[in-house]
Amino acid sequence: MVDYILDDELKAWQGKVAEFAKNELKPYAAEWDRQNGVDPANPFPMDALKKASAAGIRTLTTPR
Repeated sequence: MVDYILDDELKAWQGKVAEFAKNELKPYAAEWDRQNGVDPANPFPMDALKKASAAGIRTLTTPR
């Protein structure tokens, strides 16, 4: 059985990612979905990726 109880550090990350998604992704998601067929070479807006990188949540790793 796997224990899914998060420690305080992981809870903090969870909150940070949820806040980022709420503020930086959700308000624009419908528009991005509509535009996806327009430019298949850029299906996800680079400005959102840059903001995720700046927030430190783009290249998270998982423990073994």
